[in-house]
Amino acid sequence: MSKKASGYTDVILTGIWILLMGTICPAQSISLSEHTIEENLPKNTFVGVCTLDSITQQPGIFSLDPSWDQNRFFDLRADSLFSGFSFNYEKDSLFQIRLIFTSERGEAFAEILDIRVTDLEGKLDENGFADGELAKRFPFVREGDYLLLEPNVSNEHLFMGVGLPPISYPQKIWIRGDTYGVILLNLDSVQGNSPEERIIISNLDGQIKANKVQLIGGRYWRLTGQYDSELGIGDASYRGCDRDGSSVNFGFSAGKFGWDISNAYTSDEVGVQVYGQATGFEIDHLEISDGGFAGLMMKSENSTEDMEDVDLHHLYIHDVGGEGMYLGSTNPDPQHQINRLRVEFCAVLRTGAEGIQAGQLGPGCIIRNNVVWGGMHWMSPFNIYQDHGMQIAIRNGGSLIENNIILASGNAFFNVQMTPHEQLQPNTDSLIFRNNLGYQCRGPFAAYMAEENNLVTPVLWRGNYFSDFRYEYDRVYLTRPWVEPAIRIASKSISIIFWDNVLDETKSQMFELWNGGDATVVDLGSHQGDLPAPSFRNIAGTHSDFSDWYFYFDEVGEHPDFPEKNTLKGTPIVYQPGDIVGAPLAGDTRYFECLTEISSVSPLTDSTGSWEQLYWIHEGDTTFTPPDDVRLLTGSFFSLKGMGVEENEAGPSPLILSDDAPIDQKIEVLPNPSQGAIRIFTPEGSGEEVRLFSGTGVLLTSSVINHAGLAEFDLSPYPAGLYLISVRSRTGEITRKVLRQ
Repeated sequence: MSKKASGYTDVILTGIWILLMGTICPAQSISLSEHTIEENLPKNTFVGVCTLDSITQQPGIFSLDPSWDQNRFFDLRADSLFSGFSFNYEKDSLFQIRLIFTSERGEAFAEILDIRVTDLEGKLDENGFADGELAKRFPFVREGDYLLLEPNVSNEHLFMGVGLPPISYPQKIWIRGDTYGVILLNLDSVQGNSPEERIIISNLDGQIKANKVQLIGGRYWRLTGQYDSELGIGDASYRGCDRDGSSVNFGFSAGKFGWDISNAYTSDEVGVQVYGQATGFEIDHLEISDGGFAGLMMKSENSTEDMEDVDLHHLYIHDVGGEGMYLGSTNPDPQHQINRLRVEFCAVLRTGAEGIQAGQLGPGCIIRNNVVWGGMHWMSPFNIYQDHGMQIAIRNGGSLIENNIILASGNAFFNVQMTPHEQLQPNTDSLIFRNNLGYQCRGPFAAYMAEENNLVTPVLWRGNYFSDFRYEYDRVYLTRPWVEPAIRIASKSISIIFWDNVLDETKSQMFELWNGGDATVVDLGSHQGDLPAPSFRNIAGTHSDFSDWYFYFDEVGEHPDFPEKNTLKGTPIVYQPGDIVGAPLAGDTRYFECLTEISSVSPLTDSTGSWEQLYWIHEGDTTFTPPDDVRLLTGSFFSLKGMGVEENEAGPSPLILSDDAPIDQKIEVLPNPSQGAIRIFTPEGSGEEVRLFSGTGVLLTSSVINHAGLAEFDLSPYPAGLYLISVRSRTGEITRKVLRQ
């Protein structure tokens, strides 16, 4: 029996004569040659042929009603019906489709038909290793791969908490595309060989949708939602940001990744969590969204066994309640370090707290070419210091933060902390911030460098751009006023170099020492200049003034942990026309534009006409998630600087962060300490100029490097203390410290 649907003239198929469109036609009915399909078959499996039963056959076409929800699990090609999903009998054994026949005369007939899923037993319906017969069912599965075909808790959750069996490279782990509540995998027995030979965990024959994914332990594994026919992973229908000839086209990609992890505002938990003794892993091509404590969290609490060789890339994290990425513990020691971490080509957008919070960083960490838009809870954070763009906490030197774009932060674009282990002396590798853009800041700073002592890890700020400071902190705080310096330095006992950074007209001073900060600062030249806005392809439609976007609150400081002292906690928030607020609706984050000045009226319950819900149209489809195409326009100012999520040859040359530096990066100053003459040795022909600075950054003298790579200075005219030697070479400027005794 058919039902009413917009756009069609439906008839009740009871075998009686019906008057339709002014003509008398015989009653019609639609049938299928087969109404059953086995579970755990790959999608695109043939189901049956559609036929029209009538006294008088007439030409026309069959179609699936696009408004009928369960039709999305099937595909109709001419008159042949195929599966669009790998079915699970234990979860859903009956589906109903709505078929429509439209004649050449425009007469339309519709009918609802049952499709039943039949049960399988044994190896075809169990979680376990694939033999040859099972491997043949799925295009990319190979004999020996481990298949997770069935949820095992209430037909909703997949729990492998007791651990997967031993799995080694090149075996893969496959999870059947389906909707899950929680996926928990103990990977302690999953042991890949190296970063080049990781064990892949992929979605099998469709998309995995889950509220939460937890991964425990394991070594050298890769959780990926990428489709790659050469590697034999993923599903071609869920390419995520891998589209249009670009590996980073995030535009209108919501819902199109192989893994779609959405908290759906069901709890205040984490979307993807990695813990235990996990190391050497890779996570890429996932979408994580909608509520929760954080998008991605990785840390082994109260552990001293380091995480190493971790790669996070091509992640689309958006509209989460706390941090987009929460990497490394913020609790007191003992805590492990994270060594050789890479975070790159990620879109981390509209997060309540920091977009990226990376702590416990050891040597060789690189965070580059990401677009971060955070601090959406800036008027009610769970901690008054949780609204920066990025938080970077160093334990042991040697990290590079470059080519990132940070949008619409709260207090500052960067919060920098330096806390070495008591038992582990930091190395002398630098923490480098290079070629980053901070654009639109509600608070007073581009960066705040915290008070902890680090002793020997120097910091370099080189070639960064900070612009469009829009101070609004007096809407929340009583004692955090506007100040002119862009970077506030409370750090102690370290060397900091500023070199060729650019401020726009909203700031005129690069840095200040504050609250007892006694860092040795060398200013090699920073200046003001006119800076354009970043030119994205289509990040937010016509609403790309990022500081106008908030998560909705009635009052300042609604979070219970937000302090009353020195704040305006409890003050009604007044929204102005043009403000955009996000609020949860039906498990998703929806955005509303303010039309009239208003306070204490939620857009979800508004009856005043003060709010209008936003939506976007793409290829004929309506979406409530902003476009989020964060690629920069080709040839635009910051694109030519090499910033953003597309890797290109523009921008500065690579910097080396370890003793494996090429020969032209190896600079020696001897003797050190010295009471007089010192000699600066550089590889032959690599250097151009060498300069001597006092510990407070005053240029004392300079010299050229001879053809043998040698220069000399005499320290005897100067008082005892710390001095800086700056060597300008083909690949950049290298700074070394020397002590005058």
